[in-house]
Amino acid sequence: MSDDVTVAERVDRLALRARDAIPGCEVVGVSVARRGLLETRAATGDLARELDACQHLAGEGPCLDAFYSEGVYRTGDLWADERWPRFSLLTRDLDVRSMLSYRLFTEADSLGSLNVYSSRQHAFSDEAMVLGAIFAAHAAVALARAQEHEEAENLQRALESNRMIGTAVGILMATQRLSAEDALERLSRASQRTNTKLKVLAEQVVLTGRLPE
Repeated sequence: MSDDVTVAERVDRLALRARDAIPGCEVVGVSVARRGLLETRAATGDLARELDACQHLAGEGPCLDAFYSEGVYRTGDLWADERWPRFSLLTRDLDVRSMLSYRLFTEADSLGSLNVYSSRQHAFSDEAMVLGAIFAAHAAVALARAQEHEEAENLQRALESNRMIGTAVGILMATQRLSAEDALERLSRASQRTNTKLKVLAEQVVLTGRLPE
C-alpha cells in the first residue's frame, strides 16, 4: 500500500484489500471526499456502485452517516433497517442484506468512507467489524499519503507552468516593449485565438521569441 502510485490506483487497491481482508465481505465500495461531497472512486463490483448511488439518491445511509457522523455503522438486514427507510426501500431489488461502513480519516482530515457489503443477513460478526476498523485505519493513512503525493505533483506542475508563462511574458516585454500586463494580455488573446493552452503557447514564445501569427 506504500508504493508510489496515483490516488486512483491506491483507491482501487484499497477496495480489493478490504474485500479480501474482512470476513463475510463480498463486494466493497470506496467513496472519496471531493469539495465536501462523497464520490465513489473504486468498487469491486457493480453492486457496490449501485448501493453507493442509492445512498446518495436517498440522502441517507450507512456510508453517509459514517462519513459525516464520524462513526462506524453495521446493519444485519438492510431491507428491514429502520434507521434509513428511504435507502432501505431502494435496496429491496438488490441482492444485498448486510453492510459495514467506516469513515476513512486521519487527524488532519476526513478522506472518505469504506463500504462493505454481503448478500447474507447478519454476515458481519463482531470480529469482522473490528478487523474492518483496523484495516480502515491503515487504509486511511495510505490514501492520505497518496493524496499528498498527487497534490505535491500538481503543485510542481503548476509552478513549472507559471515559470514558463512568466518567461514568455518577459520575452514579449523585451522584444515588443510592452508592460507586463499588456504582454500577458496578448499571450492570453493568442491562446484563445489559436485554441492553444497558455502553457503550450508560452513554450512556443520561449522557443521562437514571438507570438504565433
